[in-house]
Amino acid sequence: MDKGGIIFLETPSVQKRHHLATDFLDGFSFVEIILVVVILAIIAGLAIPNFSQTYLSFQLKRTAEDMAFLLRYAQSRAVTKNRYVQLQYDADRSQYWLEEASLSPVLNSLQEDFERFSGRWGRTFDVLSDIDLELSQDHIRFYPDGSIDKAQFYICQKKKCFTISTKLQRGAVHVFDGRLE
Repeated sequence: MDKGGIIFLETPSVQKRHHLATDFLDGFSFVEIILVVVILAIIAGLAIPNFSQTYLSFQLKRTAEDMAFLLRYAQSRAVTKNRYVQLQYDADRSQYWLEEASLSPVLNSLQEDFERFSGRWGRTFDVLSDIDLELSQDHIRFYPDGSIDKAQFYICQKKKCFTISTKLQRGAVHVFDGRLE
């Protein structure tokens, strides 16, 4: 190459470096981009079934934990308010709620009338549509001395179950992974 009377010769290594530098400026070809998109789609397709199964398992565990918490709250309320409390379950609607025994102001004695709690604890709790709640009775009663009706029920989703039991120890709510008979 001639520049102002001086001849510069480009060696093959200079030419090679110049060629490599321009390769990076070209970018990705359409085929390379499509190939990456296809690989990512395959990986996502394999991961989604695992994610949905994990989410269903999380929902089931969360429902069991929420139910156990509500039972413990009902027990605590029965003791602190010195009143009978019960968890009422409606199997037809897959709903449950807490109720408190009303006291007769004249007789100051327990009536078999139960009224729903007021506030957020008095709301109706819905069981998710894909979760089955199996109770042997329609209510569980909590007593002012801290004791609880002996009961065991199951919260299941497909083949996975949790057992919530008040049978094992007086006044205690236990949650077990699996179905206890």
